[in-house]
Amino acid sequence: MSRDHKDLLRQQRQLEMLLRSLTASASAEQEAHRQAAERARELRYREQSAGNGPEVGV
Repeated sequence: MSRDHKDLLRQQRQLEMLLRSLTASASAEQEAHRQAAERARELRYREQSAGNGPEVGV
């Protein structure tokens, strides 16, 4: 195996690791946004239920 081929394989492994890392980060960020949206919905529901928010369906 030539040195160039070994270098390309090493670079490929590094890129694969980077891609896995970015994918994991994107998944974590997406989950954080989902949880934040869920908390916001719960908060709006509590405010509406307590009569502190806008009426639903008006």
